Amino acid sequence: MTQDQPWTWRGYDAATPPEAFGPLAGVARMWRDRWPDASTFPRWSDFDLMDFKGWWGQVSLAEVEDPFDILFTLWGTRLTDWWELDYTRKRMSEIDKFTGIWESHERGYFRAMVGRPFIGFVTGSLAVYDRSFMYVRGIDLPLCKDGKVGQVMTVFQTYAADDVFVPDAPAIYSDSSG
Repeated sequence: MTQDQPWTWRGYDAATPPEAFGPLAGVARMWRDRWPDASTFPRWSDFDLMDFKGWWGQVSLAEVEDPFDILFTLWGTRLTDWWELDYTRKRMSEIDKFTGIWESHERGYFRAMVGRPFIGFVTGSLAVYDRSFMYVRGIDLPLCKDGKVGQVMTVFQTYAADDVFVPDAPAIYSDSSG
């Protein structure tokens, strides 16, 4: 693994068992437990602050906007420390260091997630933020708003360069920046 580990974006069927997500299985299980029925996903209001105990500061919430963009309405304090940037109230398309990656990778990933909702799993280093020593992985979970996928909740964690994890399930979406 190199210090400038590229970002990868993978999507897994929403019915994938939580255990497939290894170190983030607990988050997937919590999300699954909030499903109101098999035809829809939970809403942000279905969660309570205490649900995220152990993950406080590592959660983000993004609104899906039209024309297509992602607006962060919540960006945890640990995430701000790790990225050295607070994404709260920022659109992906407006983050200077990230514009190229948004246009070439992230926009397609989130569009696919909204179009055919899936559980996302992202990994990479924060090299673009001059923090190549930081490796993060996150699980992206679609949330319903007004009867459709309108938000994405993400929980991130850091990991060591030699602690690479790939979910044990077939990916239905895959992209990489490297």
